[in-house]
Amino acid sequence: MENPILSLVFGTSAAASWALGDFSGGLSSKKFNAYSVVIFSQFFGIFFLLALILLVSEPLISIMDISISLISGLFLSIGLTSLYKGIAEEQVGVVVPISAMVAASLPALAGFISQGLPQINEIFGIILAMISIWVVSVSGNEGKIDFSTLKTPVIAGISFSIYKIVIAVVSASTILWTLFFVRVSSFFILIVISYSTKRLQSPVAKFLPFFSFTGILDACGGILFLLAVQFGRLDIAAVFSSTHPAFTVLLAYFLMKEKVHRLQWVGIGGIFISMILISL
Repeated sequence: MENPILSLVFGTSAAASWALGDFSGGLSSKKFNAYSVVIFSQFFGIFFLLALILLVSEPLISIMDISISLISGLFLSIGLTSLYKGIAEEQVGVVVPISAMVAASLPALAGFISQGLPQINEIFGIILAMISIWVVSVSGNEGKIDFSTLKTPVIAGISFSIYKIVIAVVSASTILWTLFFVRVSSFFILIVISYSTKRLQSPVAKFLPFFSFTGILDACGGILFLLAVQFGRLDIAAVFSSTHPAFTVLLAYFLMKEKVHRLQWVGIGGIFISMILISL
């Protein structure tokens, strides 16, 4: 049963969870390469999801959903490594807005095609949210985009888009198993790649909390996103789960005492207005 307000809440909560995870993962990627950060964080995410599965006694997953999960894990691993690589290379002002816009646009288009056009207020809400995501991200970079560095964020955005589109079709009763197999797939794919290219670094004890925090929040974001899809439309869930740049700005403001530009506040306000439009 559709409930647009619940879908909004879950989608935006997914964005907040992913923003916290990216914040932690970005800090880790200053010391470790992107492959190592994703591998170690996915390791903790796997055990977190397994604990939840045992706690709630979720029914067994079908072979079809396992296959979907394994495919999704491939694209999730590509997206996360591209994202953390860009952050580590000080390309936050490019990686965040471009990857967020692509990750919102393609699933929204898929939602339009598979579910038809939403109501007029929802269309305006989606458009305003996407503009606001761009404003929040780009204005923090003084409006400057180095287009020579677009490869990494575009790869990240497309990968996250495919991940969202593919994983949205799984059974509503096996969310945790789905995300468990997504992370198992991502973990082993990256283990093979990093081992063959000799990129895997040994973990340092003081960074284990960052890895665990990143993995658990990434898993929580996945759970919230799938709940958003189940209670509403893919396009709305995808767009509002991509509002994480706004939460990243707020985290930097409250935790790092970084300056928030006037246009960024406008973008954050636009996101909240878009939520109101969709809930009407």
